[in-house]
Order: sequence, then structure tokens, then C-alpha cells
Amino acid sequence: MQPREPAAPAHLPSGLSAEFAAVLRSTIERNEATLPPAVLRGYVDGAHRLRAEGVGWAPIVAYLEQTPAVLRALGAGVLDALLSSASILHARAGDRSVDQFFSLTPLVAGRYAEARMFTAYLALLQELAALAPSVAPAFFDHLPQLLEHLT
Repeated sequence: MQPREPAAPAHLPSGLSAEFAAVLRSTIERNEATLPPAVLRGYVDGAHRLRAEGVGWAPIVAYLEQTPAVLRALGAGVLDALLSSASILHARAGDRSVDQFFSLTPLVAGRYAEARMFTAYLALLQELAALAPSVAPAFFDHLPQLLEHLT
């Protein structure tokens, strides 16, 4: 098997701030051995999408740190739903909720070991953000305890 070429240059568009480019480069280097190239590209594009939507640095760093574990556990098929949920949370509830959301995704992915269950959780979050966005921070604060009670 031939070694992969470094992914960083292909995934870093021009015009990024030096700080954002450094974070992305580091993330790519950490994950290129465990994520297929197309999945890695989608994951990095997700960070660009979040930044373009005005999501702050803390939630983006949480996304970059936590999402690879979710993708390895559940597959790349959950990425679009994950990003859509983050976009809705950001629009309705703000950066704090998005940061909490991404920080807890590996826990939820571990609890819901099937992609369909995880996407059902994401649909619940989207509904929560649409109907009661002010409740989102408290929901995330208590989510680990709630997950403990599921059978």
C-alpha cells in the first residue's frame, strides 16, 4: 500500500487566518491516518461551513476535537445531520449550546451505537432548538445524567 500524500494543502483554501489554518492543519494531520480521504475532506469542509455561518472558535475547536470519534463510531453518513443540527442550534441558541453539543457528541455516539439512533437524537435537538432554544444549555448540562437512565 502506498503512503498517502499529506492532506493539508489540498484541504486548506486560501484566505484563512493563520490561526484557523494552523488548527485545521493540526487536525488533518491527527486524523488522516484513521479517516478515509473523502470523509476527512467532508469533516474539514464542515469546519469551514461552521466558520462561514459565524460559529465561534470554541465550538469549532470542539467540533474538530470530538467529531472524528463520532465518524469512526457511526460512519460518515451522520456528518451532514450533525452539521445541520449545529447550524440550527447556533441560529437559535448560540455558541454556548453548539460548544456543549459538540463536546457531548462522542458520549451520545457511544450510547447510541447505531447511526439511525444518533440521527434521531439530532432530530430531537433540532426540535428543541426550534421550540425552546433557551432550554438547550440546561438540556446539555443534564444530558450525561439523562443518558445514564436509558436502557
